[in-house]
Amino acid sequence: MNIVLLGAPGAGKGTQAAKLVEEFATPHISTGDILRAAVKNQTELGKKAKGYMDAGDLVPDSLIIDLMDERLREPDCEKGFILDGFPRTTAQAVALDDMLARLERPLDAALLVDVDPEVIIKRLTERRCCKECGYIGTAADATCPKCGGDMHREKEVIDCWYDSGSMPFAQWHYPFENKEQFERRFPADFISEAIDQTRGWFYTLLAISTCMFDTNPFKNCIVMGHVQDKDGKKMSKHIGNTVDPWSVLNTQGADAVRWFFYNNAAPWMPNRFHAKAIDETTRKYMGTLWNTYAFFILYAEIDQFNPKEHPLDKAELTLMDRWILSRLNSLVREVDDDLNEYKIFEASRAMTDFVDDLSNWYVRRSRERFWGKGMAGDKEAAFATLYHVLETMSRLTAPFTPFMAENMYRNLVCSVDKDAPISVHMTDFPVCDETYISAELEGHMRDLLEVVVLGRSCRSESGLKVRQPLSRMIVSGATLPQDFCALAEDELNVKDAVFTDDTTAFMTYQLKPQMRTLGKKYGKLLKAIGEKLATLDGNAVVAGFEKGELLRFELDGTMIELEKDDVLTAPMKKPGYVVATDRGVTVALDTNLTEALIAEGFAREVISKLQTMRKEAGFEVVDRIHVTVKTADEKLAQIVEANADAIERGVLALDVTLGDAPEGAYVRDWSINGVDATLSVAKA
Repeated sequence: MNIVLLGAPGAGKGTQAAKLVEEFATPHISTGDILRAAVKNQTELGKKAKGYMDAGDLVPDSLIIDLMDERLREPDCEKGFILDGFPRTTAQAVALDDMLARLERPLDAALLVDVDPEVIIKRLTERRCCKECGYIGTAADATCPKCGGDMHREKEVIDCWYDSGSMPFAQWHYPFENKEQFERRFPADFISEAIDQTRGWFYTLLAISTCMFDTNPFKNCIVMGHVQDKDGKKMSKHIGNTVDPWSVLNTQGADAVRWFFYNNAAPWMPNRFHAKAIDETTRKYMGTLWNTYAFFILYAEIDQFNPKEHPLDKAELTLMDRWILSRLNSLVREVDDDLNEYKIFEASRAMTDFVDDLSNWYVRRSRERFWGKGMAGDKEAAFATLYHVLETMSRLTAPFTPFMAENMYRNLVCSVDKDAPISVHMTDFPVCDETYISAELEGHMRDLLEVVVLGRSCRSESGLKVRQPLSRMIVSGATLPQDFCALAEDELNVKDAVFTDDTTAFMTYQLKPQMRTLGKKYGKLLKAIGEKLATLDGNAVVAGFEKGELLRFELDGTMIELEKDDVLTAPMKKPGYVVATDRGVTVALDTNLTEALIAEGFAREVISKLQTMRKEAGFEVVDRIHVTVKTADEKLAQIVEANADAIERGVLALDVTLGDAPEGAYVRDWSINGVDATLSVAKA
């Protein structure tokens, strides 16, 4: 006989279960009994349950289900069972159905023990508990019927959450002692728990503090959302969608897990926790910052850069240096302000944006500065600036990614300064240096980056490689100082950047007759009018309409007069231009290629292929090389000869010659913009 007993605490389920056991000789399985047994026997599940119980938490459904599943598989349950106190929740009920289906033991009956509430209250208040074995009986039990122990009733009983709610003062035994310690620490600066604690800890803290001290017990409350699986479902061992934390920590690291929870979503939102999500979130920040750090270390070791010998305040800073230092100090100020307001999510997002700017703009635009000879001028400024940024970032990121920060700091600082603190966690948090901040400079760079993004979009749409130079770029809706214009030209590989509000150079209007108004006027001439409009300068026509002028022309001896409302106008780009627009800024690239531009594009392609070959051949960054080019295409050969100096500078070559590869050279065949060629590189 498989039976489930349902009813309120004190309804008498245990009494009825005892009678059923006597009748059917099946085990009585109580949730409380198996919990106590598991804890007492120190089983694996018992240890987990004890952890929750010691913390004053409810034992979760998943653990109760696992305990019950384990108990129902024991031999004494084969002939039947009587469940008391299980299931208590919908999840437990669903789980029980699954268990019984797997065991092929259908439920015979579910019995509800329904008792008047007044009777239940009387029973519960008269309950006695054995001090020795934990047996629960009634007032009639003077001694324990199981072990003969002393039965007693605990009079002072209260919800455990009220114990937790008393924590701010109870932990100090206040008001009986430690008055000074309590008052110094109350109210707390902040508390943090998951959203399910709203009715538990958050509420009882607030209620008790209000009653006793007429004030809040905490200044800030950070409410955490629940952790879900990759599909947004609640994690459950029973369902099998949990993630082993140790597998994640051992493969992706503690820093990665920390950063995921800081950066993935606002704290109060649920987090979909899975390995791919951690990879994506950490790649953008930790991966990018580490790669930037590795880039610096590579060249610092080559040039034996010592920051103590090349201090930042002595360097001749360029526009890019001044910009990244301004961004850095703005970031320090923003992160400091956010953390003071407990805005960890906002701080982490600001740090991610900065690291993206650092790597994908500052370092990429400054890369060639690290390749020069010696250590002076522009190269010194590049090293000093990047060192300062990375050292500051090691301290800024220390509370977020402590292990990565420690690694960076000890290599950057401790290796060159024996008097420095031995750990980044023993240093001061960065302080914003307002002298470096220029809001105007950062504003211009934001505008420039917006132009660059639109220009890249135009490049992508045109199908032209970035290595192919273009004659000009026209920008409308934005203005930039000359230094920034030069950066835009170099980044997008255009010869000239023109900033103007006049879009007629690359935009015109498509003109069509308005049938509604012209049908009555000109009837059969409508088709001819449309053909005539298609041949006119759309910009000139629209400009005339804006001045109130009529458009006049003759067709088959008839003078045609058109007003603004007679012509449909639609903006369109002129042939030979690619246009992109966003937030009021328009960028147009002139894609018309001259022979000179095509030749320069070929030369840049050759440089790109040779750089690839340097890496494949295993050459060091500073190695000088000899280059040979062999091709049957006379035009390509002429281009290589004419651009030999540029190719040499681009790949650190001592010479570029036409002909066969020397013995021992690394050789590879290429298609350069559709032209076959054989390139070779050899260490000088």
